[in-house]
Amino acid sequence: MGYFLGSSGSLNSWSTPVVRRILGINAVVFVAHLVSSSAGFWDYLALVPSAVFQYSTLWMIVTYMYVHFDLMHLLFNALGIWFFGPDIERILGGKRFFYYYTACGLGGALAACVGYPNSVIIGASGALYGLLVAFAVHFPYRPVLLFGVAPIESRWLAVLYGLISVVGGIQGTGGTAHLAHLGGLITGLAIFAGAGKFKSAVRRPSLLKRLVSAVQPQPRRRKEPDDAPLSDAELDAILDKISKSGMNSLSQEERRRLKSASARFRK
Repeated sequence: MGYFLGSSGSLNSWSTPVVRRILGINAVVFVAHLVSSSAGFWDYLALVPSAVFQYSTLWMIVTYMYVHFDLMHLLFNALGIWFFGPDIERILGGKRFFYYYTACGLGGALAACVGYPNSVIIGASGALYGLLVAFAVHFPYRPVLLFGVAPIESRWLAVLYGLISVVGGIQGTGGTAHLAHLGGLITGLAIFAGAGKFKSAVRRPSLLKRLVSAVQPQPRRRKEPDDAPLSDAELDAILDKISKSGMNSLSQEERRRLKSASARFRK
């Protein structure tokens, strides 16, 4: 994937369990590849579509996303997982986050099998493009520094990388598996579209409404019982606050209610 850095909220909240494990597995596989005396290391873990079809080596559609060509390839993908992953894991929960990540990687593998039947495919980019979609859906207005310089909202970053994948897939340039990237992105879009989660990415309160709500005194409200579910409006408000200021801006009560809503969503 590309070069990106973003708001301090995400950079300060990177240490979530599943993200750490995914990064750890990628690092262990890379080191094992470096020290392995076997020239055929990739033959067992990389995705070779012709082998999948011919010899039913189905594990490759999973293991390929933990194999990388060189250190820079690993670092770019690890940076993306480290940046986009933690906030999404906190929203979805560890188990659902891992399932989502893996599903997007599988979507990338399927697209690669169709588009590159005689190639060798490696890397976490398909799964990473799925994380970019999830980040853009939940935090559509959070700024990301494209190439470390140009700020761009995450929703437009997802559109930009999607277009790059489409053009690259059509042209077939550079030795990059653009269709695998596109497969991961489309899988993420399909999952969120099926779950009806695009509302926060396409609707934003007007500037006037946000200014008025910021200065208008809020009436004292009766405390909701612990098991009261979040309404759509309350959930949108919390997600918008996270989008603008990061997880650290939430109050203890907001964190508790978001965690409770996440637990209900996982059931």
